[in-house]
Amino acid sequence: MSINNAQKSFGKVLSSQLGTQCHLVSYGGRGVYRDWQGIQAINNAPQFYVRSAPDEPKLLWNSASYVPEAIGICLGTNDFNQGIPDQNDFINTYVEFLDKIRRDAPRAQIFVMNSPMLTDGDIPKSTVCKAYLDEVVRRSNSSLVQRAPIGHYPGRTSNSHPIAEEHIAIAAELEPLFRRALA
Repeated sequence: MSINNAQKSFGKVLSSQLGTQCHLVSYGGRGVYRDWQGIQAINNAPQFYVRSAPDEPKLLWNSASYVPEAIGICLGTNDFNQGIPDQNDFINTYVEFLDKIRRDAPRAQIFVMNSPMLTDGDIPKSTVCKAYLDEVVRRSNSSLVQRAPIGHYPGRTSNSHPIAEEHIAIAAELEPLFRRALA
């Protein structure tokens, strides 16, 4: 049985450590370019980011009502689930998404994070994902966008999602970067 608790996610833990507000935009199994099954024609991050409810295209979020000073983006796990996605498609989609976020929060420091779940087994998913993300950051051409590396957190053998203690560790890794950005 899987229990989800956003209050124990690394974003919420980090926000608590920093004494800041946190707004999570997430949808299980979705990526920036494709979902965990490899489906592209679905509401992935660029589509649901602008919505108040992810599957309701007419319920749009008013981004001016909450403009963050720092943003963490952790995408890639689902995009790489079915193997390595096309480099140009993944990077171009991510860069377009990042541009949209930057229009909504032009002064925010943005941290592009690698997946804490990906590994390099028979297929070097983690290495390739990090290389793709480095290219996304390079193409952003902004000092406000940087990579925030995260270590590998294996979760449990029955579920590779990080567990609560691992979310705390991820938050600890990210805290110095976010603290400097918010100073």
